[in-house]
Amino acid sequence: MTAYTDFDVRSFLDLQWVDRFAAYLPQAHEWWNNPLNETTDYGVDPTTIRAMGTGSKEGDPTWGPLAAFNAWAKHQVAELDLSSPATAAHASAKWKRFDIETFDDFETWHRNLAESLDGHWRDWLEKTRAASLHPDTGWQERARACNADGSLCVAHKYKLVDLFVRFLRLLAPAGTSFGAALVRHAHIPLDMKSIAVISATVGNLSVGGGTSMGDIKTELAYQTYQRLARVICDVVAARSDNRSVAVSPIIFDVFAWHNRDAQALYTDFAKEEKKRAAKEQGANEGSKRRRAPRKSKPKWWQTTAPVL
Repeated sequence: MTAYTDFDVRSFLDLQWVDRFAAYLPQAHEWWNNPLNETTDYGVDPTTIRAMGTGSKEGDPTWGPLAAFNAWAKHQVAELDLSSPATAAHASAKWKRFDIETFDDFETWHRNLAESLDGHWRDWLEKTRAASLHPDTGWQERARACNADGSLCVAHKYKLVDLFVRFLRLLAPAGTSFGAALVRHAHIPLDMKSIAVISATVGNLSVGGGTSMGDIKTELAYQTYQRLARVICDVVAARSDNRSVAVSPIIFDVFAWHNRDAQALYTDFAKEEKKRAAKEQGANEGSKRRRAPRKSKPKWWQTTAPVL
């Protein structure tokens, strides 16, 4: 019997998708560097965050989920001293402690951001409930983004953090290690579009039982997709003719969202995901019907009027 000790995911890569990404690199970098492509305050728009309830009423601009995220993001930008454009010299003097040279440095900072956002979200929930902005605790109506204690689920927590990190490209001063680290080390924000392309590139592999963001239920599932994205980028970089162009997960995300072939793939994935969700819903409803107690027919003496 042969003992398998190594598993090289590169042997499963679909080179057609690898070459598509490699060919799209110039356009991806053009998109990345164009500030007009960012239309949000801090990287997240109302559509992205609509499922993440905070206890406020739907569309509340003051206490809603977007307001909760933006308050946290604004504080983080102030901490980085990136509230206004700065020169590289100013940056190196003012926020040297945030310099990120290695991938491990970035991972530590990224983990701290996630913990900070999680704590902020719980505090925000308590504030909204204490203020009786939604007395019936209606935030539970959209609680699929939250755990029982109000903390964000893995998928939603990291999606917000990763979108915020992507947004920082517009503020990080050019020429600093921090700005360069964003391109090299930033994680790919996971959603159905990015998951679809990762899965297609790695032999149609899926992690967590599905292909939507909500299927990322554990830290391991999140990290697995991140590692797969980095493997893809390493292979693309090795095959690329232009070695001066950065190939990284955050650039891969641009490809997943804007490349024509990737968009067609996402459309197919979305259809399959709808079918899967409908099938699961039907199975759950059928199970409920099977579990429901039978209503026994009344006996004749229970329905027939007594003879006097």
